[in-house]
Amino acid sequence: VVGSLRALHRLPAPPGAVPQDAAARLRRQDAQLRELPVERPPKYDWLLTQAGDALAALKPQASAPCHLGAIAANVMLGPEGACLLVDFDSAGLGEPLHDLGILLTEAFDFEDEWEAALEPLFGAETRRAVHRARLWGFVDDLGWAQWALICHARGLRPEVEYFKYASWRFLRAGLTAGDWSFERRLRQC
Repeated sequence: VVGSLRALHRLPAPPGAVPQDAAARLRRQDAQLRELPVERPPKYDWLLTQAGDALAALKPQASAPCHLGAIAANVMLGPEGACLLVDFDSAGLGEPLHDLGILLTEAFDFEDEWEAALEPLFGAETRRAVHRARLWGFVDDLGWAQWALICHARGLRPEVEYFKYASWRFLRAGLTAGDWSFERRLRQC
């Protein structure tokens, strides 16, 4: 899956493509949430502050075509290691470590797993790459949590458990932002 993402990152940018703006997405969705009759998590404002700090520290450094949604549901694995990325509705220009952060957040729980996945790509810069990817994964979790809570509040497709999905993504974002290493990531990314 990492190889497929890296192949995508090496493609030329489509004409007229503009970089994705994670900060604008969080602000836009926050404004929508504040207008809806829905309870936000108790630490919601703190999560937004942490995301602002993360995005200020990240300052995207490269812009390449990215999938920006490489979760398990958007990856098809086939025989002999074949991998197909599907569902490109979130795709756009972004930092490749944003893409990798989304994938690794879904795939791995432990730091050594992240390091093993990124070391062949980043060598001596692996530690920094892990920090950046972790922060991008956190920002992505918060953005999708907001989106799902908006869908829940609006009653869109009531058969879909948007509240459960939002709760899971808020929980994982909170665990990442509350971890003792979060501040170190901000300083060393």
